[in-house]
Amino acid sequence: MERTNPHLQVFISFRGKDVRGNILSSLKEKLKDEGVSVKMDEDMPRGRKIDENLLNLIRDSKEAVVIFSENYPESTWCLDELVEIKRQMELKKLAPLPIFFDVKASHVALKEHNPFKDILLRLEDDERENARNGKKALEAGPA
Repeated sequence: MERTNPHLQVFISFRGKDVRGNILSSLKEKLKDEGVSVKMDEDMPRGRKIDENLLNLIRDSKEAVVIFSENYPESTWCLDELVEIKRQMELKKLAPLPIFFDVKASHVALKEHNPFKDILLRLEDDERENARNGKKALEAGPA
């Protein structure tokens, strides 16, 4: 029988094609075993702009696990999630826990030239407002 504590809600932000079936499955299982209510975007319909329901899952969480991976910045959903996580951090309502899956922390912080930064710059060239906000959130650092 699964026991969950409604006061222990964690949102997991991830790029599915990078982590689904490996680290994500293990992390989700371990958190649930400890009674943590795990929230993520896996049940949300694809192909649309991120909706308020997903943003509310982040706002209602006390912690957010962000699994940074090679293709994380390609996803506008991931960047939308990251921007909201950053907002909630600034309001002192949420604590972040970054996990670096096959990427270096320095790449995510955009402190050097790397594929992570290249993807964001390409998105920025396409005038995507979300890429700019995601880049700002990343430049501020994951914690």
